[in-house]
Amino acid sequence: MIESAPTSLNLPRDLVQRIDETAARAMEARRVALNEVSRVVAPMALDGAKSAEDIYGIGLDALGADLRGVPRDGYGGLFRAIRRAGTPSPAATAAGAAALAAVAPSTARIRKG
Repeated sequence: MIESAPTSLNLPRDLVQRIDETAARAMEARRVALNEVSRVVAPMALDGAKSAEDIYGIGLDALGADLRGVPRDGYGGLFRAIRRAGTPSPAATAAGAAALAAVAPSTARIRKG
């Protein structure tokens, strides 16, 4: 016979509440990420993603973003920024990239596919 897990670990209430709130925030972030990224990537490609950061990483990879040096907690904002930027004309892209690289050299490594 399989022994069941204990039903109570006698944890302090405030700790249990914080754990519940953290889990709820993570689940909501994952739901939002799935909703946003599934517009770019086939939903089946997101099945193995365990967190919102994983989902945004898959989406950014599909958009051709270079993620070297980008912290995982910034993936969502970067994904939304790239999506919001749309697809400008090649001339505007080249001019804008050159102007942005002049004032913020670290942005030169971010590319859109």
